[in-house]
Amino acid sequence: MNPIFSLPIPSLTIYQPWASLCAIGAKEYETRGRHTKFRGKFLIHAGKKDPYACMDEETAIIAEELFFKAGLSCYFGALPLGAIIAVAELVGCYLIYHPSNQYGYVDDGVISGKIGFMPVSEQEQLFGDWSVGRYAWKLANVQMLDEPIPCRGQQGLWTYEGEKS
Repeated sequence: MNPIFSLPIPSLTIYQPWASLCAIGAKEYETRGRHTKFRGKFLIHAGKKDPYACMDEETAIIAEELFFKAGLSCYFGALPLGAIIAVAELVGCYLIYHPSNQYGYVDDGVISGKIGFMPVSEQEQLFGDWSVGRYAWKLANVQMLDEPIPCRGQQGLWTYEGEKS
C-alpha cells in the first residue's frame, strides 16, 4: 500500500494526457458533465483510452512541453494507462455558466449560495471542456505517485479497495 493514502478511497478515472496534466499540477480543474457533492482526498486513475485521440496537435505540443518541464517523458505513448497515478483533494465543484470561454468564468452560486467569479487561465481552458452548463471540479494538493498502480477504472467516482488476491 502507498503511504500517502489508506484504503478504501474514492477514485476518478481521467483520460490521458489529462490525468498526467492533473498529476503534475498543470491542470487544476477537471471539467465534467455532472455536479458532485463529494469533497476530500481521492485517487486519479489514468484511463486506457489512446492519449493521441484526446487532444488536438496544438494543445498536444503545449502538454508535451509541460511534461518535459516536469521531468516526465514528453511522448504521449509513454504515459501510464490503466493505472492510479496521483492522489489529490477535490475542494470545489463549480457550475460553468459564462458564455464566453475567453474568460472561462465559473461560479458555485447555484451550489453554495455564494456569488462570485473565478477567471481561469488560457492554459486551463485548453485542458478542459468549458461549455456552459458543465462543471469544473477544483483539484488541490495533488501528489504524483512514485510508481503507477495498475488497476481497472470505472466511470464517475468509484472506490479503489486495493488489489484482490
